[in-house]
Amino acid sequence: MMKVKQYLTPLIIMGWIAIIGALINLFINWAELSYAEGWGVVGMIGIILYGSIALTLGLLIRLITKNLKLRILIELILIALAASYIVFYSGRF
Repeated sequence: MMKVKQYLTPLIIMGWIAIIGALINLFINWAELSYAEGWGVVGMIGIILYGSIALTLGLLIRLITKNLKLRILIELILIALAASYIVFYSGRF
């Protein structure tokens, strides 16, 4: 029987935070997000999609690797690569 800590890896936690945060923001700020062609809603759907991809990758990595330390290392590298891509190619630098 697997323990809870083996399910809670960084990528799965980040995915759930992104999905839940986007949904809460979507419900609280619906009027502001849907104003002027609704591009804020499109952005929230994009964040929910990123969270879903993170959850899917986390579950696939869990199926492929059984070693918890290796799984966490792989997920942290993926998170760092994704964050670097977003920072360097977002047009802010």
